[in-house]
Parts: sequence; C-alpha cells; structure tokens
Amino acid sequence: MDRRSLLCISLALVLCAALAPAASGATSVTTITVDSTADFASDGNSKTCASATPCTLRRAINQAYSLTSNLRPVTIRFNIPTSDSGYDPALETWKIQLDGTTLNPLRDLNGSVIIGGATQPGGRSTGPKIIIDGQKNKNYGFVLRNNGNVVRGVAMQNFKTQHISVSSDGNSVQNNWFGLSDDGQFLSAGDGLTPEGGSGVVVSSGCDNNIIRGNRFAGFFATACSISGTQNVFAANFVGMRADGTVLLPGTFTKHPCLSGAWVGGVGISVAETGNQIGGPTVADRNWFAGLFLALSATSTQSPAIKVFSGKDHLIQNNFIGVDVAGKDIGVCGRGLDLGSGPKNLDVLNNTFAETGLSAILMNSSSLNGNTLQGNTFRRNSPWPGTQPGNNFAEDAIAYGPLVPAALRDFEPAAITSIAGNTVTGTSGDGSVCPECTVELFLEDLDLIKDCLKPLKRVTANASGNWTAILNTALLPNQGLRTMSTVPDSFTIIGLDPGSTSNISGLYQIPKVSVSASDATASEPGTNTGTFKFTRNVAYAPLTVYYTVSGTATAGVDYLALTGKVVFPEGVQTKTVQVVPKNDTIDEPDETVRVVLINKPNYNLAAPTQATVTIQDND
Repeated sequence: MDRRSLLCISLALVLCAALAPAASGATSVTTITVDSTADFASDGNSKTCASATPCTLRRAINQAYSLTSNLRPVTIRFNIPTSDSGYDPALETWKIQLDGTTLNPLRDLNGSVIIGGATQPGGRSTGPKIIIDGQKNKNYGFVLRNNGNVVRGVAMQNFKTQHISVSSDGNSVQNNWFGLSDDGQFLSAGDGLTPEGGSGVVVSSGCDNNIIRGNRFAGFFATACSISGTQNVFAANFVGMRADGTVLLPGTFTKHPCLSGAWVGGVGISVAETGNQIGGPTVADRNWFAGLFLALSATSTQSPAIKVFSGKDHLIQNNFIGVDVAGKDIGVCGRGLDLGSGPKNLDVLNNTFAETGLSAILMNSSSLNGNTLQGNTFRRNSPWPGTQPGNNFAEDAIAYGPLVPAALRDFEPAAITSIAGNTVTGTSGDGSVCPECTVELFLEDLDLIKDCLKPLKRVTANASGNWTAILNTALLPNQGLRTMSTVPDSFTIIGLDPGSTSNISGLYQIPKVSVSASDATASEPGTNTGTFKFTRNVAYAPLTVYYTVSGTATAGVDYLALTGKVVFPEGVQTKTVQVVPKNDTIDEPDETVRVVLINKPNYNLAAPTQATVTIQDND
C-alpha cells in the first residue's frame, strides 16, 4: 500500500475519533448551561455556575475544569434570554465581552469539554449566535488541553494572541468565525482594513489528531491557522474572505488589486511536522483561500496562502487558492503554496491556483524530495511576475529558487511528439529518460501565459519512456497542451525519491499549416522553376502535410509530377516544393499548377490553404 493510501486511511480514522464526542449531546455526562453574556474577571478560578449566579461562560469553564473524569464529557450549552444586555436584536446574536485583561485569563478547557454555540435557542441561522469578544486584545482565548475538547459554533474576535490554542490531542474546532465583525461582512474592527495582531488557531508541536473544520478566518497579521503535530486535519474552511465566502473589492476591480486601501484578508496558514491534511480527498474537504493581503511596505513580501515548513508526508488536496465561493478568481497577493523550507514526500493534488500575486508554487530548498504534484490547475490572466526585488529567481506557475536540487531543476517533463485528433503521443523529455513515469496532460490556451487550465489525462509511459494518451475530445484550434512527469523510482531523478514531479512543460499545440507560391512563375525549358512554400507555426516534432494537385497543366507531361505530401523534420518550420517544367515543341497557352492543402487530424489549416504556379510556354 502506498503512502497516499495509508495517509487517507489514518486521517479517516482520526476524523471519526475526533468527532465522536461532539456528534450528539447524548455523549455528554455533564451539561452546564450559560444563561448570561456577563463576565466578571474578579471571579478568578473559583466561582462556578454551581456556586454563583448568573451562569457566565467563565464560571461554566471554571466548573468544567474541576470535574473528575467520570463526569466527562461535559457540554457547555447556552440559553441566554433576549432580554440580556448582550443581545443584538438586529443580528439576533448574543455577545460575551470578556472583562479584565490577560492577568485574568479563562481557565483551560482541560479535557472532553464541549463548547456548543449552536445550542443557544433562537437567534440567527446565517452564522454563530454566540460572539466572544476579547476586548481589543486585552484577553487570551481558549486553551485546549488534556485531549478531546470541542469548540463549535461561536464567533471569536479581538484576542491578544491566538483565539484558540490547541495544546493536546484529538480536539475539534468547528464552524466558528475568527477575526470577523459581528455580521461577518467586515473585519473585527468594523472595517475591511484593520487586521488583528495575533492568530486564529494554533496547533502546537506534538499535538496530534486534531480537526479544524468549517471555520471562517480573516484579517490576521500572524497566521489564520498554524498547524504542527501529526495527522491534524484542516478542511472546509474559508481563509481571507468575508463569512459568506466573498471578498470586498474596491471600485471596478474584478480581482484583489493588492494595494493599500483594499480588503485586508490577512495571512494564510502554515503547516509543519508530519502527516497533516490540508483539504482532503472530497470536494466537501475543500478549503477556500482568497483576498489574503496585508498593507506592508513596498519592500516586504506578502505571505503565502499555505506555507509548508520542513516536514514530511502532508496531504494538500482539493483546495481553491485565489477563488471565492462564487467561483470568481479574486486572487491572493502572495504565493499560493510555499515549499521553500524543503518539505518531503508531500502529495499536492487537485488544487486550483488562480491569480496568485507571486508564484502559484515556490520550491526553494536543497532538501526538497519526493513531492508529488498532480491534478493541479493554474490560472492567470497576466504574465507571471518574473524576478522580484530581493529574489534571484523568476516567479512562475511553479518557481524554482536557487536552492532546488540540480537534478530536479534539470529534469525535463514528457515531450509530445504528435497530436492527432484526440490521440496524443509522446516520449521522455529531452535528456531526461523517464521509463514507466506517470505523464499528466493539461489543457492550455494559446495566450502565451503559462497556465494549466484543466487536467485532461494521466498515463504511464512504457519501459522506453514512450506513451499514448486518448483525450475525451479533440483539441480546438485555440487550445494546446502542457505536461508534467512523476517518477516511479529513486534513480530516474538522481538522489530524489519516488513520486518526485517535474516542473511544467512548454506549450504544445496542433500545428497550423499554410501554403503560398513564393515564386509563382515557371517557364520552359525548365531552368526557371516555380516554388510552393509550406509553413507551419510550431516545429516540436516531425510532421507530414498532404495536398492535392490540379490545374490546367498535366503532371508528368508539362512538369515533373509532385508527390502530394511534404515532410517537415523536427525543428523545421518551412519546406519548399519546386515546380519543374518539362520542355516540349508544342505552341500552347500558359498553364497552371494548383495545390490545395488537405486537412488532417494532426494539423490544422491556416490561410492561405491553396496556391498556384503558372508555367509559361517558350514556343
């Protein structure tokens, strides 16, 4: 069983285990019901809902903290009346504004504690009913310790550092808002320009099997979410957008302009250590990243949507980077996926990168090894940025920095030798023999901007590196192909593990062929020949072009017969065919030789498609 299968199985088990305590209120042994939005920092760690009224969130957490294991799991529910001073009748929400400062932190959720915002009766259905406000960075957020805690269905804003710190295993953070305004249409400051200074969720080193799912993150100066540990899952989240999955754009812009005064979606996420999952194998696991931006100095680099630190065996799958939930290519202002710290054995699969401000994927480390990139889509409407100040490499769809291993940098992806209808044949890239490699074909347009608009087909080369792919439909005249190759072993790319994937190939398209009469006159006795010039626009492979011959002149009588085909060697874009008259003693009028191109599946016709040479008589 390969590493991808093992990872999917283990993560599925993690997901089941992590969600089990939260699946139903029936799993709880103890229930504590919060009935007020009030908060009293003076309560410290002593007052509980069992010892004082009203039952505040702080008192409920204090009470849960002291329960013995036989009284867990414990659910903290909400049943706050609409007469409460924290109720907003316009939004139908209840806001808990924490009292005090960081000197009066909430106690930890110390094992099998479930905070369920959705348990509040009534209220809105378009977002969390319970809003927890850290009062302009005066308070710390939740700390999840001793495993199996759940925070679900609350909105959190204005905390000093991270809103939730995950410091144990098997916790779940689900369906929450982080960093957004009460209505979810702006950032927590009430505008689209002022970020929060901390982070949304931080999963600490050594903390495993945690689930971060279905949340909304926006406007963080540090990270929206930072994930360390092993086999943690980050899935179905919105990052950088409003709660409805859209981005507020200025003026007539159709994508983020990445300029001061535009929506500050903040920083994306980071991943470290081993075997974590970003997105997942189904569309329901997809994370959406769009509008990520900070108003930085002109010499600063915008942060990537996903930063992967040195680690291994992560799965990054089915994410939309630069696309909002309406399907618009809004963009992110930094890179899409930054692998510059040298992670190993990643599976980067079926992601979409649209309008990234810098590279879609950056690779820049000598320790990069065994990273599989398959099924990914790259879209951009303007040229890639190229070399930026402070960089000595060009930003591109997949950018290779100077530290990339030479063996990977120099490895050429599969070459296409023929496109005939829906049949594509090819071989190994130039100087990069690739027996039994996996070859992937991508649809491309002809606008000269490197894209991979759609994965079309994945095939396996034979022992000689040759391959054939049958597309579902033939290419249109304005379409082309690109390729990527993934190696099956540790010696095709010397020093790199199986699963290593090449960069993206150059553009392959169906040749367009035309014909003209570069010398339209011939004459007897034959020393003055006419010339047909055949031209094709691309020359990446040999090509045979066919034509018909007609006219008033008779082949073999008035001129040497033409073959009806012209053969282009690889690299040659023009070929000529001579019309050689045959001398006779008959007095006759001028005669013509006409050639007309024949359309074939492996080339398209371009004007002019026919030409005529006139043979002048000398009698």
